[in-house]
Amino acid sequence: MLQAVRLTEQTIRKFPTPEKGNKVHYDEEIKGLGLRVTAANARAFILNYRIAGRERRYTLGLWPEWSATAARERAKELRRDIDRGEDPLAEREQLRTDPTFGEVVEEYLRIEASKQKRSKEYARMLEREALPQWRNLRAADIKRRDVIALVEKKAETAPISANRLLELIRRVYNFAIRRDIVEANPCALVQKPGQEHAKDRVLSRDEIRTFWEALDGQWFTQHTAAALRLILLTAQRPGEVIA
Repeated sequence: MLQAVRLTEQTIRKFPTPEKGNKVHYDEEIKGLGLRVTAANARAFILNYRIAGRERRYTLGLWPEWSATAARERAKELRRDIDRGEDPLAEREQLRTDPTFGEVVEEYLRIEASKQKRSKEYARMLEREALPQWRNLRAADIKRRDVIALVEKKAETAPISANRLLELIRRVYNFAIRRDIVEANPCALVQKPGQEHAKDRVLSRDEIRTFWEALDGQWFTQHTAAALRLILLTAQRPGEVIA
């Protein structure tokens, strides 16, 4: 093992490039902190530590992007975490493997929403409203306050659409819980921002007769009249009838 020295910008510049492999020059002040120099002359700060009987090596960052002072301060922080029993390398590995919101949405649309008639509408809504902000965030990191901020912003211009967005995000997270991707739904206890009223207006018999007879007029094609009559008879959504 090389003799420990104080890692500074000056000493780092003087370290020779090894002919092959790499060499680590350790700091004399902070236990485990070192600078790894490779045969390609790449220089990076590392921290060696032991936790639960295992030897671990954590890469802090490349020099000179990371200064010696910044690496030393970060190493001190990590040392305090290690002393409390935390494993910083395990946390970094977890961050790399946990799915993002975008990945969860992709799985939801493929596995669950694809079975529903409104799957394309769901995909468009998520792509337009949620994914631009959340696509690369870990699904587990999105909190209730994030959901509230998103739907309330939507409610400023379209309160009913904000309600639909909230319910869709809730479905995505319920799906993720069932798939054991996340443990909690950030939509829990979030109230709909838009006030909805029941639609109890119905056509009278005379209005139905007038409407039905008008469909035979010159303003409607045969297909349009047939579609409108089918909507009236079945109470189906126009999009479903057209399909």
